[in-house]
Amino acid sequence: MRPPALYLVASIANLQAIELAFGHEARAAALGRLRAAMRRVVPRGEMIELENAEAIQVVAHGRSAAGPLLDRLCADLGSRPIMSEIGPFYIVPSLGAAEIGVGDVEMARMNARNQIAALPLVSGRSEISRYREDMRQCASLLENIDRGGAALVWQSVVSPEHESRLLYFEGLLRLCGEDGELRACEAGIRALERVGLAPELDRRMMALVLDHLEADPVIRLGVNISASSASLHRYGKFATWCDLLSRLARHPDLARRLVIEITETAEIPSLDEAGEFISRMQDLGCLVAIDDFGAGRASVMQTAALLADIIKIDGGFIRDAMQDERRRATFEHLVGLARSLAPAVVVEGVETAGQAELARQAGAQWLQGYHFGRPSLTRALSAPPEARTIWALGNFRDWFHPLPKAAHAGR
Repeated sequence: MRPPALYLVASIANLQAIELAFGHEARAAALGRLRAAMRRVVPRGEMIELENAEAIQVVAHGRSAAGPLLDRLCADLGSRPIMSEIGPFYIVPSLGAAEIGVGDVEMARMNARNQIAALPLVSGRSEISRYREDMRQCASLLENIDRGGAALVWQSVVSPEHESRLLYFEGLLRLCGEDGELRACEAGIRALERVGLAPELDRRMMALVLDHLEADPVIRLGVNISASSASLHRYGKFATWCDLLSRLARHPDLARRLVIEITETAEIPSLDEAGEFISRMQDLGCLVAIDDFGAGRASVMQTAALLADIIKIDGGFIRDAMQDERRRATFEHLVGLARSLAPAVVVEGVETAGQAELARQAGAQWLQGYHFGRPSLTRALSAPPEARTIWALGNFRDWFHPLPKAAHAGR
């Protein structure tokens, strides 16, 4: 019997943008990097060289699954930037794979190529200039993380009834300045989202938080990912998050203590894919939170369709609610709406005792903000003994009151 084989196609979704922003030599370097990465990941593959090709095509023999192969290819391509005379840039891959049936190579090739997609075109002097600057910021941020020049600081999510009762600690990325100060890196994160590289940051952050969970057997931690990363198919069918899925499946104790927060500063590329991603993570034992509710890009209907475990209300609403009765009523309505969409509601941005009391009266089960302590490097490690004892004994999902199954399924 003929051994199994895969037809793999790898292209560069931002190839046109690379050429316009960094030149023809950069285009050639990008294709060269893609070809070299494919040879490293599939060393025994039969590479099909096509004249003037903008995609690398390989027949991989053996029993390797397509997803892990493509995931390793993505990790290889995202490991470091390509340096051009104009500046650094990264490849945004677009990948496809299909099994080859007996005598059916052409059908497999067509199926694999049909999975390939390109990013929107970049045109005009201002867009090209912005693209170069975005890539510079992407390279700066990712290289800082890879060199150890970044850190996670931790902020607690607490009960309004008992501040020592902690739901989890959210990890927030900070860059280490030359003066030793920790600085926010929102500009770099937004740049990664604009050029299609948010999964590169999110992959690194997810691995780092899992390392923290492995080091502490009871702590509960949350990690932010971009809405644009909330897909198992971001770079190709099942070509994203394979390493994460495998690690969580091998270590269910980590999954049970992990909260994945999906931020809404970028659009959700596909509601179906986001729902599939959330469902898969929940099946593994993770909790999933929707961040920035009320101020993010997702509509109420989209948020309801995602069936998240936690909804986090943007901090702007609690600040506004202290101004007058109308905005207080809006805030109270928003908390009630959020409670109808998910089992647990967190109000962010709580900075005063008055805001904490207002959120409690509105029905929020959990609070987060400077009133309970500023984010710090050591806050998660210094959780009170009573919290750590309960964490060690209890089921994470018992920390809030879930909706009845029938109501939750019918949303």
